[in-house]
Amino acid sequence: MEITMVNKGFCDLYNMTGNDLLGKSITETFPNLGLEEVVRTGVVLNNVPKLIGETQSLITVLPIKDENINVGAICKITYQGLIQLQGALQKVNKLEQQITYYQKKLNEIRGTKYSLADIIGDSQPIRRAKTEALAASRSRSTVLLLGESGTGKELFAHGIHAASQQTGMFVQVNCAAIPNELLESEFFGYAEGSFTGAKKGGKKGKFAMAQNGTLFLDEIGDMPLELQTKMLRVLQEKEYEPIGSNQIVQLDTKIIAATNQNLERLIAEGKFREDLYYRLNIMRIEIPHLRERMEDMPDIVDSIIFHLNQFGFHLNGITHSLLTKLLNYDWPGNIRELQNLLERAANLTQNHYIDIEQLPDSIHARLHVYNEQPEHQLSTPKKITSESYISSMEKTEKELIQTALQEAGGNKSQASRILGASRTWLYAKIKKYQIME
Repeated sequence: MEITMVNKGFCDLYNMTGNDLLGKSITETFPNLGLEEVVRTGVVLNNVPKLIGETQSLITVLPIKDENINVGAICKITYQGLIQLQGALQKVNKLEQQITYYQKKLNEIRGTKYSLADIIGDSQPIRRAKTEALAASRSRSTVLLLGESGTGKELFAHGIHAASQQTGMFVQVNCAAIPNELLESEFFGYAEGSFTGAKKGGKKGKFAMAQNGTLFLDEIGDMPLELQTKMLRVLQEKEYEPIGSNQIVQLDTKIIAATNQNLERLIAEGKFREDLYYRLNIMRIEIPHLRERMEDMPDIVDSIIFHLNQFGFHLNGITHSLLTKLLNYDWPGNIRELQNLLERAANLTQNHYIDIEQLPDSIHARLHVYNEQPEHQLSTPKKITSESYISSMEKTEKELIQTALQEAGGNKSQASRILGASRTWLYAKIKKYQIME
């Protein structure tokens, strides 16, 4: 990449002139600014802190696109007036904390911890999911949330209830955590004297607690078949009977179910009722994994840092180098893994910035290595056209896909995980490049 434009402020920061810089390789001259990473990934870097010499700076890098192909980048460095800027940001953060406090109190009244506004990100996949969640909040139709572990299914369930007109409580049940023998009484409750050891006055079940509100069935794929049968009847008839009671209770509750399992496969294996699946699968929302929305990474990191500071840490952010590493990791544990990683690092850092040194060895071992060009190639700037850039990129992309398929023994699901991409993307690329299966 060749430097084509530079202003006086940039030259002053590095104590150089425009003639010193124009035509030079950006990767060779300023390898730590991250422009090449932005061109490669398309992910915007926004106000990332970095120490340049002895000057504390904020770096913003935006990709330049030609018909959706990244062909260059613009770098903006803020290093003057940061003291005033930090003071203004502190005032904004204080106001945000007050708003968050009152929103939290309002949500607690309804039994929720989060709203849809707490779902961070503006990438296309997460925008789609939030739009569908908002639509789902406007009716009593059942909702099925699907996604890998750690993607935020619980947060979406809370958000749907918070956005709804439900006047009742948000009640959550982890179907995998309740012993089988207690599941029925937990859901339907029981009347006094219905069995030996029953509480005086009976017990309210989850359905009764969620009346006029929302019942969130987490880990629905682990629900026993016997209870699935009874659950189907409740959803069809909109009524149920507490154990030991002859009284029929009319159900006025919104049902949200969630799982990280493949329900279609469970149906084929006889472990999940097909008719219950169709009853639940009305408003189906697929929560994207973190690998599908890496452009949201800077905002997600900022949000996690903000919440860590709420719990007593004193962090200013993460370094540019660490952000680059995070963008090259495949995140099998999704946002939950990122949260745990940053909290661990927050306990280890000593200068209020989280850096690469605080990453555990297990993460270093899994990082995708981005191989920069050899130094002798970088020293000779080369002008390229968008056509040659596209051709080179497609050749590399095809080779990567072929390598991943070979490593995965032809298994496309495994190959997509190796590449850190969705299966839909992989199928489209296999067709485009006519890769023999």
